[in-house]
Amino acid sequence: MGSSVPDTTFQHVHASFCARGGRLLLKDGELYRGLSHEVTPLYERLFSEGTIDDLMQDGALVHTERTDESVEEFGLVVKHRLIPYVSYPYEWCSAALRYAALFFLDFNLRLLGKGLLCFDATPYNIVFEGTEPVYVDFESIRPWDSVNLTVWLADFQALFLRPLEMYQAGHERYVRLGMAEWRGWQRGVSPEDYVRLMDRHMARRMVSSAVSSVVSVASRLVPARLRGPARRVWGTIRSARSEPAPPRVPSRDELAKLLSDLRKKVEPLCPLPVLGWDYYRDLFAFPSLDDKTGWSAKQLAVSDAFERAAPRSVLDVGSNRGWYSQLAARRGARVIAWDRDDRLVSLLFNDAHKGKLDIQPLVMDLVWPTPAQGLGGVWQAAEERHRCDMVLCLALIHHLVHIEGMHFDRIVLGLSDLTDRWLLIEFVPYADPNLAQWPNLERRDWYTLEGLLTALEPQFSVLYTAVSDPRERTLIFAEKKHAS
Repeated sequence: MGSSVPDTTFQHVHASFCARGGRLLLKDGELYRGLSHEVTPLYERLFSEGTIDDLMQDGALVHTERTDESVEEFGLVVKHRLIPYVSYPYEWCSAALRYAALFFLDFNLRLLGKGLLCFDATPYNIVFEGTEPVYVDFESIRPWDSVNLTVWLADFQALFLRPLEMYQAGHERYVRLGMAEWRGWQRGVSPEDYVRLMDRHMARRMVSSAVSSVVSVASRLVPARLRGPARRVWGTIRSARSEPAPPRVPSRDELAKLLSDLRKKVEPLCPLPVLGWDYYRDLFAFPSLDDKTGWSAKQLAVSDAFERAAPRSVLDVGSNRGWYSQLAARRGARVIAWDRDDRLVSLLFNDAHKGKLDIQPLVMDLVWPTPAQGLGGVWQAAEERHRCDMVLCLALIHHLVHIEGMHFDRIVLGLSDLTDRWLLIEFVPYADPNLAQWPNLERRDWYTLEGLLTALEPQFSVLYTAVSDPRERTLIFAEKKHAS
């Protein structure tokens, strides 16, 4: 190790405040992790044996290297590759959570073959790059027999398995509330909430304790008038029992079978066929991304904007079916795609994964993006995490004004917070044939193209406008006046 470096050269990453074996650190824009003296021998061994290199080979584990940095409170300081755009599990679509669950089980089966296991069974230790999951909690890799498997399994069920079952059953709202940091601190979906909301036969398949099995049988065999007394008798028996015997620790082979069985439970939980995708495929027709022959004026204009600006990153704040997100990715941009419809986002996730496109589709509402959370904002707001070179705001402004009740100045200010340089926004006038069919549409005098251009003036310089599709719409390509 090198000479001791003063602790002040490193800045603690507040989001890692609860880490058991160390802390994330920042220095000169690079991400490090300090590992405690207690766990350092384990990771020194994993490095020397080549285990870490093997896990990083296909990108499953975030690229990590030893350093000569020395900080008094840590036994070892390692350096991680910094992943630029971080999202949280309650922002993922159901297809992404399913893919993350399968990845996590496969990763743990791989670890188990080396005598290791992830200490925590949580999706919060996984970060997506596009549609590819990466395991980032380096210090959570521990000897398999040091992990509390009862807690591990309970966490996996609460944070992976139950949410997926509930997504498939149509309980998306409750899943996102259960997964949200500021509501449940990574507790996920509790058994009680699961049983209340899900079909009782489906719930019974998820119940593993002997007590619950007895209750399940009793509910079928005991007459209704006797169930109350039976429950009280059973409660008395339970309370009078001596201390329960500690659960038997499974062997390594038994644990491998458990992980494989969990994988079999997760594998069929693909929401795409269940949620009726054909409707969405028809509604948002997809012209070829390779042949411009059938492209509309809008698609040609957006393509031209990509060619002129050559953005390294694009945030599509109303991605819908994702045609423009995919076009941006094919032009070489790293893309974040927001939409509040889980079904559309899941479809885009599957398309992007199949096409190996650098797109991270997320369930996010532009009007209500994820706020900063925790004491001191330890979990960053979406505006901080997903700021890109260019923002696309297409076929959205009439919804923001007439459904969400927003004004141009508020919309422009919010979009300005999300872009480092360019904005491509589409104005939809009252003459638009689709908007004209909206029932009970309340017209606003200020809702004009000129009004939007005026609202853009304090934040953006308009580079040009272009005819969109339908032709009544207008695309506005603008550059931020104080680009970062």
